[in-house]
Amino acid sequence: MSGMREVAAGAGSGTSNCISYGLIIHSEIELPELEPLPASRAGEPASVQIRVQPVSATGIKDGKQLYPWLWTSPQELWLNVAGVARFLIRQGREILIDPEPGIDEDSVRVFLLGSAFGALLFQRGLLVLHGNAIRIGNRCMICVSDSGAGKSTLAAGFMQRGYQVLSDDVVPVDDRYQALTGFPRIKLWQETADRLGIDTRPLRRIRPETEKFNYPLPHPFAGESLPVR
Repeated sequence: MSGMREVAAGAGSGTSNCISYGLIIHSEIELPELEPLPASRAGEPASVQIRVQPVSATGIKDGKQLYPWLWTSPQELWLNVAGVARFLIRQGREILIDPEPGIDEDSVRVFLLGSAFGALLFQRGLLVLHGNAIRIGNRCMICVSDSGAGKSTLAAGFMQRGYQVLSDDVVPVDDRYQALTGFPRIKLWQETADRLGIDTRPLRRIRPETEKFNYPLPHPFAGESLPVR
């Protein structure tokens, strides 16, 4: 890794200030998939802190074990991704990351921006859907399904036809039935990119040796939300 332990010790070279889902995020690791915090909001306090520090290897004290790799309590969620990292998500405001020695940051980010962020948004009182949100006029459509069913492929197809993709993989919905916009990228398999005519050579893989890529979206949309229809 490029110094995750050193960042935790205070080197700070990988720190990142971003915005997503309407939240200001301060992270001790770089988050290139997210939109940088606009200079006009630089003085605002962070809504979410992401830190690199030790996380218990035995779950949550006084929590409930749901699976060997997942514990939960009213205020916390503990997630162990074997060979990658342990995550502790607390009170919808903080994510602690304890990476395995030698693991790359791309692999850590896959689970940080997926499962860990989904848990954080759930702790903040949002309905979290595993899907993709696509803007249709002043409203949005959400496509949900199991992993591998083609949600990102469908979103990329809509984008090629001029529609705006609001979120990929994790779609939070608030109590006004508004879908919050997420990360400005779609994750595409090489086969999907080939069928859509997308050149993956300049794209970043989501994990080393994985034929899946981060495809940046062209429209900035930090903080926007649209009614679900």
